[in-house]
Amino acid sequence: ADFVRFEPYLRRAVKSFLHGEHPELADPNYSADSSTNISNSNNSSNDNGGATGTAATAAAADGGGAPPAPPSAVTTIQYYFVAFHDLPTTLPLRHLRTDRIGRLTSISGTVTRTSDVRPELLVGNFRCNKCGLLAEGIRQQFHFTRPVVCRNPRCRNDSPNDFLLEMNQTATGAESTVSEFCDWQKLRVQENSSEIPPGSMPRSVDVIVRNEMVERAKAGDRCVFV
Repeated sequence: ADFVRFEPYLRRAVKSFLHGEHPELADPNYSADSSTNISNSNNSSNDNGGATGTAATAAAADGGGAPPAPPSAVTTIQYYFVAFHDLPTTLPLRHLRTDRIGRLTSISGTVTRTSDVRPELLVGNFRCNKCGLLAEGIRQQFHFTRPVVCRNPRCRNDSPNDFLLEMNQTATGAESTVSEFCDWQKLRVQENSSEIPPGSMPRSVDVIVRNEMVERAKAGDRCVFV
């Protein structure tokens, strides 16, 4: 099984599960910082003049001379991603063979090089340049994929260059009109020095990390990849 094929279904299942357990996450006005702010305000002491948050508590502990820090920007949860970790077996990089293709595998290695963080289009929404009809939910298959033909029966535009990618949210406020992007980064991973057989050259492999995993590793770090 190929992970990229069933990843959208896993993400959809995680989103449905979380919204079922926590309906407040489905509220467009929900802030990921709201629960933290409420918890900090409940834990703040009465000696700090009614200020809330950890910054105000730290200021009170230092003598109350510094004003409380301004609240952080509102962070709304829009997308959910799935990642696996803590597999029972971690293989050396040299043990990657054809029998591991299509199987969930954990490898260990040392990062030797990192690339810049770049955006990747996951799901694109395209608008026909002739009739203006919006084609939603066009999943990208490792290359920039446009609609094949316009769904408008009166238009039937089949020119890929006449479909424009919707980058921003429309004035109607519909979330479905926003194309979905994520960050990605390429890492060059080399097998650990303790796992290199005597007289052999170290082997390397390129690893692609996405979403919140970018900028988590730097050259020289020993990491485990799944």
